[in-house]
Amino acid sequence: MTGDRAAVHLLVGPRRHGVVRHGHLIARAGTAELRTSRRPPEPRSVAGRRIIVQFTDRLFGTDALTAAAALEHLVATAGRSVVVLHDLPQASDGSAWQRRRAGYARVAGAADVVVVSSHHEARLLGDVAPGVRPAIIPLPVDPSPYAGCSPATPPSGWEPGWPTVGVLGYLYPGKGLEQVIDAVAGLPAQVVNLGTAAAGHEDLVPALQDRARDRGVALTVTGWLDDAAMAAAIEAVDVPIAPHQHISASGSINTWLAAGRRPIVLDSPYVRELVERLPGALQVVADVDRLTGAVRQALAQPDRTRLGEIAIGPSSAQVAARLEALA
Repeated sequence: MTGDRAAVHLLVGPRRHGVVRHGHLIARAGTAELRTSRRPPEPRSVAGRRIIVQFTDRLFGTDALTAAAALEHLVATAGRSVVVLHDLPQASDGSAWQRRRAGYARVAGAADVVVVSSHHEARLLGDVAPGVRPAIIPLPVDPSPYAGCSPATPPSGWEPGWPTVGVLGYLYPGKGLEQVIDAVAGLPAQVVNLGTAAAGHEDLVPALQDRARDRGVALTVTGWLDDAAMAAAIEAVDVPIAPHQHISASGSINTWLAAGRRPIVLDSPYVRELVERLPGALQVVADVDRLTGAVRQALAQPDRTRLGEIAIGPSSAQVAARLEALA
C-alpha cells in the first residue's frame, strides 16, 4: 500500500453492465471510496490517488485499442493503479482476437498491479502479456437474501405447467443457448433465458426463436430483470444451466450459486478450477452431446439442482479487502 490518500474504486460504464454491477458489489463491501462514471473520467480527477479499476474493453472504448488508450491516459496520473481485467482475449473471439490481445497487453503494461479472477485467466494473460504476473482473486459468491424463497408471482410469458430449463444473463455469440435448445428438443420442458441480448447482438433473439420453433421448443427471452424479478425467476427455474464453452470466469455461474442453485455446466479449464475450489457445487457434463441426458436427469431428480449445505465463496467483503490491500 502506498500514498497517504484513501483508495478509490473507479467504475466506468452503465450501471446494468455485468462488470459494473460486480464492481458495485465489491466497492459496497469494502472501505474505499466509490466513484462512478458513464465514460472514462479526466485523469486529473484521480491525480495522485490509489485507484482500483474494473476493466473490460467494451466499457472503455469502441474497440480494444481505443479502450487501452483511455485506460493508459487515466492511470498515468494516478499514484497507484490496480486494474482488474475481465473478458480476457482468447481464440474464440475470432477476428477481434489479435486486436484485443494488443489492447489488453497495453492495459496490463500500464497498471501497477494486474488482477484476474481465475488461474485460467492468468494463463490467458500469459499469452497476451508474458512478463506480467497477476494477482488471482476469485469472483465473489454472496448468498442471495432471496435464496430458497418461493416467487410471489410466476414469471410472465412462460408456458404454464411446463418444467423450465433456464440460462442466465446477457445473450451473445457463444453463450450456448443454441445448444440448450437442441438439448431440450423432445423433452417435456421449455427454455427461458433470464436476461436480454447484449448490446450489438439483438439479432440473436429472432434467430434463436426461429431455431426453437424449428425444433418444437418453447423459448422465452425475458428481457432485463431487476434484482427482485431475477431472484423470483431463478427460483422458478427447474433446471439451471450455464452452457458457455469458452468461459474464463463466470458471473452467471456465481449468480446461480448465490441463489442456492446447482447449475449444469460444460467441462472447461475454468469449470475444473471451480470444481476444485467449490467441490460439489456444480453438475459437470463432458460435452454438449451429453446435455440432454443431464437435463433429463435433473428434471427427474430436482434435488440435484439445489446446493443444500455446500459452502460457497469468497464473499464480496473478502474480495474487497484483498483488492484494497493491493492499492
